[in-house]
Amino acid sequence: MRKILSFLAAALFFVGCQENMLEETYAPKYSAPLIISVDNSTRSFNEELKWSWEENDHLVGYQNAGEKMRNTLTLENGNDFVCNNFEYSSQEAADFHFFYAQEDGDHALAAYQDGTWRPVYVGTASATTLDAIDRVELSHLSSALEVRVWQGDKDNHTERKVTAATLSSDNDFVGKWSVADDLTYTQSYEGKEIRLTGLDTSTVVFNMPVNEEGFAADEFTLHLKYGNTTYSYSLPALTFEAGKRTIMNIIIQTSVSLPKGTTINNLIPDEATSVKFVVNSNEKSDVNLGSAYKPDASIYLVVKNDTEVEFHTPADKIMANADCAMMFADKKQLTSIDLTNLDTSNVTTMTGMFSGCPGLTSLDLSNFDTSKVTDMFEMFYYCTGLTSLDVSNFDTANVTDMQYMFYNCTGLTSLDLRSFDFRSLSIYGSRYYILSNIGNDSPNPTTITITNDRGFSTAYIGSGNYEIVYVD
Repeated sequence: MRKILSFLAAALFFVGCQENMLEETYAPKYSAPLIISVDNSTRSFNEELKWSWEENDHLVGYQNAGEKMRNTLTLENGNDFVCNNFEYSSQEAADFHFFYAQEDGDHALAAYQDGTWRPVYVGTASATTLDAIDRVELSHLSSALEVRVWQGDKDNHTERKVTAATLSSDNDFVGKWSVADDLTYTQSYEGKEIRLTGLDTSTVVFNMPVNEEGFAADEFTLHLKYGNTTYSYSLPALTFEAGKRTIMNIIIQTSVSLPKGTTINNLIPDEATSVKFVVNSNEKSDVNLGSAYKPDASIYLVVKNDTEVEFHTPADKIMANADCAMMFADKKQLTSIDLTNLDTSNVTTMTGMFSGCPGLTSLDLSNFDTSKVTDMFEMFYYCTGLTSLDVSNFDTANVTDMQYMFYNCTGLTSLDLRSFDFRSLSIYGSRYYILSNIGNDSPNPTTITITNDRGFSTAYIGSGNYEIVYVD
């Protein structure tokens, strides 16, 4: 009697291809005629996720994918795929697998991911025998998770291309047919992940098994790679219905924001000797300063050797909080602060930011944007170890308080303040002792350069070993 397998009318899947997957063959033990009816399904991919079959289409079928016995089924009368001698290895209960064979002979579950879909149909009849069935409805991968990737924020974002994408789980969600059978390079061992590589697209599509009961929140982790950076997300609860696609928008924040300065200060151990801010990093720790509902906004505190403090983020930029008061204050063992990746364009107060850090001998502040800063009170107070300090790029037009800004910077040999504008200093007392006790530890007087007509007054200075040079 002819055995007939009937495909469910379905949406088909789309993943990339792998060549020469079926080089090894096995001698068949059994054979029987087989007809697969496709009168209710189509092949061409359209908005309704239907396919229309073409005259030269054919399927490839196996019993137990690991044995790789190739059976070709050709289309007859536009409705039936026929194989007069379907070869198989066992009459015991086993899985049957059917792949749509593309023109180049590949049979992988794969997708061309830059906008041109190349669907591949897969049907699976689990734990049955060919002799025992007259008609079987195949369960198959007929749902999809489409991930659209953006960069920016919720209100202002653009497409972000990725080079690789992985959907992983602790559970076997893809299906046992993918176990070490080399039929698909996108599915890993025991079906616990789907990996897509060699991408250059902002839209990634994963084949998903039908699961109308749903997957639990955090059951899946999505990894998106761009360059050397991988962004990871725990996904919410999801369900997948045959013929339907779940669309998920992911916005990769290109910048993340630090908490206020006193919070950072409390995170830095007193014995810390260095602090560094690292972007485009995959390094993590148990201390996450980012937003819990936006994993890409994470900032991880990493402490190495008990003294090296680093703040890591996968984002491209770290934004300093508007309030940077006391950010590194009184960390007396600090000898190095790398501020290269810290964006200060939104900062309004830098009160005591580096005060009481005698171990610092220099600071690179060349990237500091101080255009919004209004308060620099005691910013470098008692930084007695500083021998050089370049603040030539500082914009102080909006600063109203500079009292004790450089107080007791006794080691400075020169200080260029030509960019400083003192005309906004309006708070009572804010103008005094800005330069007190500068250069007391220097063998020669410290040269301080001031631009004329910027509101500077000798009333702002106190005692110290320095000389002021005025320039136009």
